Amino acid sequence: MKRLMMATVFFLPALLPCIAQTTPPATGTWAVAYEVAGLSITMSCVVTQADAKLTGTCTGDDKVAHPLTGEVKDTSITFKFDKTYDGSPITDTFIAPRGLESGKMTGTMSVAPLGVSGTFTATKQ
Repeated sequence: MKRLMMATVFFLPALLPCIAQTTPPATGTWAVAYEVAGLSITMSCVVTQADAKLTGTCTGDDKVAHPLTGEVKDTSITFKFDKTYDGSPITDTFIAPRGLESGKMTGTMSVAPLGVSGTFTATKQ
């Protein structure tokens, strides 16, 4: 019994870094800026990553929190949210092919069903 206690006291501190949970890299608040169809748009997105799935909300000038969904796959991050434009529903989809690089995402975005696309940058706050 004494040996078991000694082994536990000795090895537990060595195992703690392995046991400690780290925040997934996409979790946090992101400042998203994108250019599409001649418009410059900024939003604040609060993202939670659980395994490969992303959830959260994106809020723009309209002060409406739009539910966000997405995924992390291989080296790519994809997320999207629905909103309205001129009274019609649209979906903004963002793809960062290289994922996160030093707290930044860059890539392309598209707006369905309008068929327009652009570029975006997201910076972790």
